[in-house]
Amino acid sequence: MGNASFEDVIQPTMVKNLFVITSGPFPPNPSELLGSMRTKDLINRLEDKFGLLIMDAPPVNTVTDAQVLAVQIDGVIMVVPQGIAEKAGVAHAKQLLDTVHANILGVIMNRVTKEKSQGYYGGYYGGYYGAEKEK
Repeated sequence: MGNASFEDVIQPTMVKNLFVITSGPFPPNPSELLGSMRTKDLINRLEDKFGLLIMDAPPVNTVTDAQVLAVQIDGVIMVVPQGIAEKAGVAHAKQLLDTVHANILGVIMNRVTKEKSQGYYGGYYGGYYGAEKEK
């Protein structure tokens, strides 16, 4: 929003060579701000300074922020919570990303538990969870 310098917004973390930029206060027009030339310039400067950028966005079905960002970045990874996201909602989110020609790299399913995974691939994941507990 122009309230801080480039150097001031990039914060180091406890992990070596890992930095974060927090969102700060909620702007009155987030999608407009994300689609602005200022954001494009910020992304270009970040790409020049860092080898890999990971950007987090609100759920695609909630607001247009993810769609606006998707056209400016190399790829999108959808995060789908097992047992919470409905199949139709995930399909709709993919459709919204396809509409803007987002490069969907894949999907991460989180909040996975053994109980929710019964029967997947003939119990394969059940065996995997058992092996993990033994380690």
